[in-house]
Amino acid sequence: MSFYQKKSTFFFTAVALTVVFLVLWASKDDQNSDTPKPIYRITSQPVVSTKIAPAPTSSTRDVSGECKAPSFYGSDVSYSTPSSDSSASDIVNSYKNIDAILSKKEKDPISNIILFKLISYCPSSNADECPTINPKSLYKDTPIELLEKAAELGSVEAKLMYALNAPLAEFRIRKSRPEDGELLARKITLTAERLGNEAARSGNLDAIRYMSHSYENGQFGFRDIERAYSVALPLLNSSVEDIAYVDALQRKLNPLQRNAAVRFAFGCKEEIGRKTVSPFSKN
Repeated sequence: MSFYQKKSTFFFTAVALTVVFLVLWASKDDQNSDTPKPIYRITSQPVVSTKIAPAPTSSTRDVSGECKAPSFYGSDVSYSTPSSDSSASDIVNSYKNIDAILSKKEKDPISNIILFKLISYCPSSNADECPTINPKSLYKDTPIELLEKAAELGSVEAKLMYALNAPLAEFRIRKSRPEDGELLARKITLTAERLGNEAARSGNLDAIRYMSHSYENGQFGFRDIERAYSVALPLLNSSVEDIAYVDALQRKLNPLQRNAAVRFAFGCKEEIGRKTVSPFSKN
């Protein structure tokens, strides 16, 4: 074998070994990429999922001339950003009247919201102003159950709060319960999607923004731009920033997907918010 042949053989061998190393390193990195990351503060921008739902060649939603199911938004929805059910004074007063708060827990949604905030934000020690309370007496697995209770009692604020706090609850339950944490975390995810959608369907603009971002970023498993666009459509009657966001989603969809998304959101009438009709209508 000549000198040049030996040199060429050595070169290609080195390249092959380098490729093998990079493949193994990338595989290890992909395994770590699914590790849940803690969310240290509430944000309207959910964690971005790396799993992207495949774009269909034809829409997965009903595009026939008939409305086969109720629309996501009812015709009588009033879109607004309501004030909080629980005020700052409620939280302050609860420090002094914890027994009264506990006594109303089964029937009063605000009491459950206040208890969740106390458990979440009140220091666990060295805080004289914090009431003496055993958190484990209030829930079975995780404090977010208090928000689920408040949501069941009719609080739209609690429904949105549940969706906002679900990622951190999922992370903590996975870390603290290795034997069944994954199953419990999945249950939290499904509940967060259900309650978040209920809050959005009520016309709460904050919930609409959050749920649209959640579908766009894959908070519930897969990125779903069509669903994100459907949920976000009422924002066309909101701020300039909201309109720009909806427009950006629209550009990611083909005409069939866009029209189907409008029908999914508003049914046969294809109404958008309270003022306008479908942006795809020529009327």
